[in-house]
Amino acid sequence: HALRASPWLRGDGGPRRTSKMVLSDSAAFRDCLQRFQRSTALHRAARLVIAEEMPRSALLDIERTFRRFDVDRDGLLSASEARAALSSSEVREAGAELPAELDDLLAIASSAEGLDVVEFAAVLMREQELQQHGNLLAAFRRLDADDSGLLSRGELAAAIAK
Repeated sequence: HALRASPWLRGDGGPRRTSKMVLSDSAAFRDCLQRFQRSTALHRAARLVIAEEMPRSALLDIERTFRRFDVDRDGLLSASEARAALSSSEVREAGAELPAELDDLLAIASSAEGLDVVEFAAVLMREQELQQHGNLLAAFRRLDADDSGLLSRGELAAAIAK
């Protein structure tokens, strides 16, 4: 019965939302960078997978911010571009330091030159979004009785009948 009440199964769960964080807030961006840097490799990989699967509509705000930070328009956010974005922020707290780990963070990017937009989205993803996706994936795996990675009509019907 709980399965039938699930919003994603009823179809009224709506599109997945991304963080509405105002990225001109350097403190919030710095916090995201530091949290991502402190996370485990598995946690970072999970964030990347989820960011890759985000619908285009959910990435629009993130892409706008990324383009604003990507001064040279090469499609990668370099350490110098991230530092410039953080230091030029109008709301930057007086005396706040830039994350010392910024170079290390950017070193884990798929390109030696910096983060692409998907990696940038993974950095900015709120923990709540990661947990929601994890719950959805766990539910999907429970329904996928034959581990095919696909839900057949039979598997879905069996789940609803429970």
